[in-house]
Amino acid sequence: MYYGRGQTLVLGNYVILDKLGKGGMGLVLKAEHRRMERVVALKILSPKFVRNDDSLRRFQREVKAAARLTHPNIVTAYDADDEGGVHFLVMEYVEGSDLAVLVKQQGPLSLDVALDCIKQAATGLRYAHEHGVIHRDIKPANLLMNLQREVKVLDMGLARVSKADPHDDELTGSGQIIGTVDYMSPEQAASTKDADERADIYSLGVTLWYLLTGRPMYAGDAPIQKLLAHQNQEIPSLQEACADVSPALENVFRRMVAKTPEQRYQTMDEVLQAIESLRAATTANSRSALEDPKLDAFLRGIGPSAAIHRSGSSSRGYGSEELHASGAKPRSPADEGATVHQAGRQDDTDSKPDRSASDSHGNLPSVDPWWQDWRLATASAIVMLLIAVGLLVFAIKLRGERSPPDSPVAQIDSAVAQSPEAESREPAPAVDTLTEDPQPVGTRPEDAKGNEAQLILHWRFSDWSDSRLEVDGRLYDPAEWADPDVPDTVRLRLPPGERRVWSVRRGFRPFERTLRLEPGQQVELTPEWQPISPPDLAQEADQDSLAEADLDQPGSEMGPSEPEPTDPPRMEPVVAGPTPEQLAALHELEAAEASWLEATELAQQRIKAWDFADAATELETVQFEQASLTQRLDQRKHALTRMVEMKQRIIERINTADPPLTKRALALRGSGGDVIGADERGIQTKLTSGQDELLAWDDLGSQAPGRLLQLAVDQEAPNDWLHAAIFAMAVGEDDLAERLLVRASQMDVDIQPYRETLARTALHEARELLDANEYKKAVQAMEMLESKYADTSWLSAHQGAVAAVRSAAEQGVWQQQAEELFAQAVDRLEQNQLFELRSLIDRLQTNYAGSHAVTDSDRNPSFGHLDAAVAELGERLTVRQDGRGDFTEIQAAIEAASPHSLIEIQDAGPYREPIVIRKDGLVLRGRSGVWPIITSAGFPAAVEKLIQVAASDVQLEQLVVIHSNIGGNDPRGIELRSSRGCRVSRLIAFCSGHTIALHGPDHHLVHVDHVFVPGEMHGMLHITNSIGLRRTMASYAENSVLGAWDLRGDECEARRCVILDRVVLRPGSVLVDSIVPSVQASDADVRIEFCNVHGDPPFIDRARGDEGCFPYPPMFAAPKNADYRLMPNSPGIGKASDGGDVGVRYTPGMVELIKRALELRARGNIKF
Repeated sequence: MYYGRGQTLVLGNYVILDKLGKGGMGLVLKAEHRRMERVVALKILSPKFVRNDDSLRRFQREVKAAARLTHPNIVTAYDADDEGGVHFLVMEYVEGSDLAVLVKQQGPLSLDVALDCIKQAATGLRYAHEHGVIHRDIKPANLLMNLQREVKVLDMGLARVSKADPHDDELTGSGQIIGTVDYMSPEQAASTKDADERADIYSLGVTLWYLLTGRPMYAGDAPIQKLLAHQNQEIPSLQEACADVSPALENVFRRMVAKTPEQRYQTMDEVLQAIESLRAATTANSRSALEDPKLDAFLRGIGPSAAIHRSGSSSRGYGSEELHASGAKPRSPADEGATVHQAGRQDDTDSKPDRSASDSHGNLPSVDPWWQDWRLATASAIVMLLIAVGLLVFAIKLRGERSPPDSPVAQIDSAVAQSPEAESREPAPAVDTLTEDPQPVGTRPEDAKGNEAQLILHWRFSDWSDSRLEVDGRLYDPAEWADPDVPDTVRLRLPPGERRVWSVRRGFRPFERTLRLEPGQQVELTPEWQPISPPDLAQEADQDSLAEADLDQPGSEMGPSEPEPTDPPRMEPVVAGPTPEQLAALHELEAAEASWLEATELAQQRIKAWDFADAATELETVQFEQASLTQRLDQRKHALTRMVEMKQRIIERINTADPPLTKRALALRGSGGDVIGADERGIQTKLTSGQDELLAWDDLGSQAPGRLLQLAVDQEAPNDWLHAAIFAMAVGEDDLAERLLVRASQMDVDIQPYRETLARTALHEARELLDANEYKKAVQAMEMLESKYADTSWLSAHQGAVAAVRSAAEQGVWQQQAEELFAQAVDRLEQNQLFELRSLIDRLQTNYAGSHAVTDSDRNPSFGHLDAAVAELGERLTVRQDGRGDFTEIQAAIEAASPHSLIEIQDAGPYREPIVIRKDGLVLRGRSGVWPIITSAGFPAAVEKLIQVAASDVQLEQLVVIHSNIGGNDPRGIELRSSRGCRVSRLIAFCSGHTIALHGPDHHLVHVDHVFVPGEMHGMLHITNSIGLRRTMASYAENSVLGAWDLRGDECEARRCVILDRVVLRPGSVLVDSIVPSVQASDADVRIEFCNVHGDPPFIDRARGDEGCFPYPPMFAAPKNADYRLMPNSPGIGKASDGGDVGVRYTPGMVELIKRALELRARGNIKF
C-alpha cells in the first residue's frame, strides 16, 4: 500500500489509521501507538529520497531540530525511527486548522485574534531561538490553531540548528534559495545559510499582514518578482490595508519587516514586549478581546472525523498537503506563495494537489477524469477493497487487544472531571459510564445524545462576568456554555435525573433550584435574583457614576450631543467591621484549629505521603480536652481506616489488571509507558524508552488520584462513594470530594459530617484571601460558604466566627473603594481638575467618612488638603445653542459666573463671538466627548483678538479656536495677558497667515499640554505633549514637535522633541533625546546629549555633541500630516538615553489631536 508494501498497515510500533496528506518528499499519516494508544502524525520520507544523501540529511536535520524543542506553542516530536529502510518522524497529532486555511475560508482575522496568534507563535519561536533553532519558513501554513485556539509552530524541515553537522552548509550552499517567497526576508533570499532569528521576525511580520488582510504583502506572478519586491519595494501601509490598525501597531509591523536585519527587532523577546503593550492598550475596556464567534464556530466544526493536521509542508516538499475539514479543495502554492529552492526554481512536486484527499462527506474530489479509463477504475476499486479489508482485520485485532468493557480502566465515572492540562497532551480515552444516572457532565449541543435533557437558563449576558454557576456541585462558566443563536441564554445538556442548580452573583443572594430532568426534555429556568440589603453587604462603588464627566479620555465626536445627567452621590453603607463578640468567636475557632494542626502535624505528613497506616498509629497518641476536637479526632481515625482499605484496593486492582494498565490510563505524570505493578512505596512503570520508574504515591500527578479512585470504587456500593470522598479530602482534592459526596448523597448516604469538613476548609480559604487583601474574593467565598453549608451543624455552631470573616471582608472592600476614590481625587488635583475633584470629595465625605482614606491626616496630600483645594470653587454653568443649557452664548455665561467657576460648553457650536475673561480661576472647556468650535468666521467685521484672558489661574480645555477673520496691527487667536497660573490643554488653535495663535505673558509661566497649533506660540510657555508647527517661544519643552524653538532666557530645556529648524542655545540650556537639524551656541556651558543632529554642519560656534549624539538623517512617518514618529528603519530607534527612541513619542492624546486637526483640514477650516 505504501511504497509498494500493501501487505501491512503497521509501521514499527505504529498502526496506520489514515492518510493526512502528501508532499514532494513523502507522506504524512495518522497513526496510533500499539501499546500507548496515542494518536500521532507520522512524517515518512519517500524511499527515492532516502537514496539521496542531501535529502536524507535534511530529514535528519529536521529530526534534530524537533528533538530540541518541547513547548506548548511548537508541535511536539515524540520519536524518530528507521523501520526496514523507511525513515519517519513521530509528531504530535493536532486537531485544528493552519492559519492559511483559516483565513482563506473565514476571511481576515480580527485585530485581537491576529495579535494573539502572532504572540503565541513568537512565544514558541523565542523558545526555539533560545535553543539554537532558526525556523526559516515561518508562514500562515506553518502555524496551526487547535480546537482550544492554541497556536503551534509546525515544520522544522528548513530549520537551522546551531552546531549542526558539517554537511549543513552543503544543504544551503551557494546559489540555493530555500523558503517561501511570499514570507522570505531579503537576507534569506540572498543567502539562506546566513539567515538568523531576525529572518523569522521578518516572516512573522509578513504573516501578520496576511492574517489582517487576507493577501500576500507583495503581488507578483513569478517568484523572482516577489523576491525583488521584498528587497526593493517600499513597505506597504498596514493601516491603509486594514482600518482597525492603530499607528502603534503600524510602527511595530514596520519594524518587524524592515528591509535590513539591523533595523528590525533583534529578538523575539522584543517582539513579544511590543505586542504585549499593543494588546494591553486595545483590550483594556473590552469584555473579551479574543471573542470571535465566527472563529469559534469554525473551530467547533473541526471534529475528529474532519481534523486538519498540517505537519510539515515545507519548501522542500516533504510535508503534507492540507485535508480541509469543510470540504475545500487543497490549497495550491499560488494561494500562499510559491515555494522555491535552487536559485528560485519552483519545486513542482509541491504544487501537485493530493488526489487522495476527501471532502467533508468522505467523497473523492473531482480532480482528473480518471474514471473514464476503465482499467484505472478497476485497479482503483481493487486497491480500495484491499485497504478496507486490511482496516477491518486490524480493527478486529485492535478491539481484542484493548481493555474489555468491564475492566477497571473502562469503568471511568463522569464524576471525575479531566483537567485541561491532561486533555492538551493527548486525546482523552473513550470511557464507559458506571451507572444509568451518572454525575452530570455538560456536553456540547453538537455532541449531545438523544436521551439527554436540556437545561436552558435565561440569563442576561451582562450579569455573567461577576457570577458563579454550579449544577450538582460542578462549576460551569456561563460564557463557555452560551447559546450562540439565542442572546442571553445558557444551554446545558445534562443526563436525566434530579439536578440541583445553584448560582450566586455579586450583590445578590444565592439562587438555588432543584429540578427533575426527563430524557429528551427541555427545561427553561430564569434565575430570580434578590438584592442583598445595604446592612448585609458593602456594595461596590460604581467608578463610572461620577457626578461630573470624566475628562481623562478625549471624546470621539465634534458634533453636538445630549447633556450628561448629573447623578447624586451613591450611598455606600458604612461597614464597621467585626464586633468584639465575633472576633472572640473567630479567635476561639482559630485557636482550636491551631491546636488541631499542632497535635496532628506528624499524622498529616503521613497522610500527605499516602502512608495512612502510620498516620493512624500517630493519631493513637493524640488527645484533646475539647469535645469538638475529640469528636473530630474520632472521625479522622475512622476515615484513616477507610483510606487504608481504599489504598489496598487500588494496589490490588493495579496488580491484577488484565491487560496491564498504561500510565496514560491512570493520568500519571511524565512520559508514556506501561504500569507493571504497585506496592506501599508507589507505582512501578516501564517507560517507552525501556527505563524502569517508581512514582511515589504523593508524586503521581494532579489527575492521578481521581483515576485511582475509579479503580477502587464499587459503583453499586453507596459507602464506596463516601469513602472515595473521604480519601479525596485527605489528599487535598476538595473539588473531587465535593462531587463524590453529592454522588453518595444521591444513594442515601449521610454525608453531613464530612460536608462540615469541607465547610471548615472553605472558611480557612476565605481567611487566607483576607490575609492576602483579596477582599472581594473573600466576600464571594463567604457568600458561597454560607449558601452551600447553611444546613450543617458546624455553620450553626460557628456563626460568630463566620460573621467575623464576612464582616472583615466587607469592610476590606469598603476601605478599598475609599482608597480607589482617594487615588482618583489626588490625580484630579495634580491635573488641576478641581470640579471633578469636588465630586470625588463629596462622595468620600458622604459614603466613606470613617475610612482610612478620609481619617489619615499623615498622608501627603491628606483629605483635608484635597478639601481645601475645592473650598472656594464657584458654580457650574452650561452653554448650549439649543437653549437647553444655562446660557446660549459663552460670553454671557462668563459675565454671570463668579470667580473659580466652571463654564462647560455642551455642543460643538460653532460659536461666533469674541471671548474676554477677566475673572480669576474660571475654567472654560468643552464637555467630555465634545470639542466646541470658537471662530471669528462670519463676524460682521474683522477682529484683532478672538480670545483674551486678563485674569489669573484660568484654564482653557478641549476647545477648537479658529481665528480667520483677522484685523488690527497685532492679531492673535488666544492672548493671555499678564496671567499667572494659567493652563491650556487639549486645544487646537489656528490663526490664518503668520499671526500668533497662542500668546502668553512675558513674565508668568503658562502650562501648555496637548495642544495642536499650526501657527506661532509666544511667551513663557511650559510645553508638553504638543505640536507647534511654526516658531515657538518656550522655556521648557518636552515630548513635543516645534517648528522652531526660541529660548525664553537662559537655562532653558528641551527633552524628547522634534525641532524642525536650527536651535540657538543660551548658557545653561539642555537639549536631550531630541532630533534637530543643527545646534548653535555662543557659550560652551550647554549640554547636548543623545540627540540626532542631522544637518550640515550639525554644530555651529561652540556647540558640541556630548554622549550619544549621531548625525544620520531621521525618517519620519508622515510629516505632511504632522506625524513625526520614527519609521522602523530610522537611525534614532532605540538611541535615547533611556533605551527608547529619540524624538517625540506620541501619546494617545496627541494622536487624537492630529486626527481632529486632519478632519478640520479636510473640511477647509484650517491649513497646515
